[in-house]
Order: sequence, then structure tokens, then C-alpha cells
Amino acid sequence: AEERFRAVLQHVRAVALTLDAEGTVTFANDYLAALVGWSRAELVGANWFERCVDDGGALQAAYLRMLRSGEMPTHLENEIRTRD
Repeated sequence: AEERFRAVLQHVRAVALTLDAEGTVTFANDYLAALVGWSRAELVGANWFERCVDDGGALQAAYLRMLRSGEMPTHLENEIRTRD
């Protein structure tokens, strides 16, 4: 079931992204990679907030606060910075 779920996420025409507790990308689908102009290999292992968020660290600070509080939403929206 997990393998099928990953296959769906990989090919769906919607952004799919997972981060670890520090904000490092652990999964990025092809649609996200095409959208931001970085390959999946360049995204996975990179800090999402440093690579694709241009807000002076505010979103990363909010993310870390949410993790500490245990109230992590399953959906967040933010503007993203592309490679260009």
C-alpha cells in the first residue's frame, strides 16, 4: 500500500512534499521539481526553507514552533521561490 501511495504522489499534478524536523526535504514529487526548477535530487536533502522560501526565516520559525507544540497541520500554504 505504501509503495502505491508513493507512486501516486510521485505522479500527481499537485505539489507533494515532506520535511523532517529540521525542514530538510525528505520527499518531493516530479510536479514540485518542475515547478521550482530544481531536480528531485537537488531538493531531497536540502533545507526547504533556505532553498524555496524567501521570507527571512519566518515560516521555518513557525514550522519549528508547530513541531514543538505537537500541533502540526497536514496542510500549509506559502509562496515558493523558484530557481529562476
